[in-house]
Parts: sequence; structure tokens; C-alpha cells
Amino acid sequence: MRKIILPFAALFAASTAVAQTPPAAPASPAPATSQPPREEVVGTLSQEETNIAVPPFATPEAVGTPAGNTSALGAQIAGIIASNLSGSGLYNPIGPGGLRTIAMGEVTAPAFGEWAAKNAENLIHGFVRANPDNTLTVGCYL
Repeated sequence: MRKIILPFAALFAASTAVAQTPPAAPASPAPATSQPPREEVVGTLSQEETNIAVPPFATPEAVGTPAGNTSALGAQIAGIIASNLSGSGLYNPIGPGGLRTIAMGEVTAPAFGEWAAKNAENLIHGFVRANPDNTLTVGCYL
């Protein structure tokens, strides 16, 4: 009986040692071949910020909604956009504070001369409309 137990014990010890052997290191990837870039950007980055007008957004009718009054929402949305543009370091937003709320007709036909007179090189404007199903439609134009 002793001869059977010893070989079994030796086999058990060998299998435990094999199970604890760390895995082999993965094969290193094949060296990448050098390829030219697919795109190239050439130019200089100006330190000047672009002036951009962001007036409060228009609304066809100031209506109370679960999210707030559409007129107030138009000012809030413009404020968020202006803040994000300012934070980018690329734009100097003009407004929404101190600018008039545009009329709905100006959403599709901006008064560019008025904004140029305020030293704006670009314009972001839009509208907030309450829908009968208690949803909002927000349009934004650059």
C-alpha cells in the first residue's frame, strides 16, 4: 500500500507546483511600420479671442413651463453658452447681459449690422418655444 500512496503524493505535489507557476509573458507585438500622418494641420494659433455676440434667446410667447418661464430660459441658455465659450479661452462673448432679447423674426434673419456695431465678429442666437405637450423646443444658430 505504501508504494501506491507515495507516487500519488509525488504526483499531487508536482501538480500543485505547476498550478502555481506564473503565466508566461505575452509575446511582444510586431514592430509598427512608420507611416506618414493622415492629416496635417498647418498654421499659427492667435492669442486673440474672437468676439461673439450671445443675446438672450427669443421666445414666441413668454409661457410658464415645468422648467421655468420660456423668456427666463432663453436668457439662461444664452448665459450657459456664453460661459462655455469664455471658458474655452478662444472666444470673448458679448452678452447675454446688457443685450436685448432678439425678436422671433430675427432668429432666421439676424440684424448683422447691429451686432457688427457692437464689435461682434460672430453671432449665436436662438429661441425657446413651449409645446402643447409640455415639452420645449430650443433652436440655436451660429
